[in-house]
Amino acid sequence: MALVEAPVRQRIEAMYGSRARLTRKIRLNGFASGRPNPVREVLVFALTDHPEACCCCVWEEDGRVHRILGEDPTADDLRAAIVEHNGDGSEPIY
Repeated sequence: MALVEAPVRQRIEAMYGSRARLTRKIRLNGFASGRPNPVREVLVFALTDHPEACCCCVWEEDGRVHRILGEDPTADDLRAAIVEHNGDGSEPIY
């Protein structure tokens, strides 16, 4: 499933009461615990008026869409967060 920007952006704006703007798409692949991870596309949205975070990163895994809030991440930051969450620890938005 490929993420579509407009519905994801609208959902983020509704969840956080903050305007969101897609700033980039990052394609990641890597390994966790010795097993290959699939290539993931991560959408990075800038949040213009959120009180605590400047961006929201969104990806799909196993048919569920996940997101993390925080500072503007590097690809390595995102890879580490996805490996840490492994599809379970982040909060689904769908």
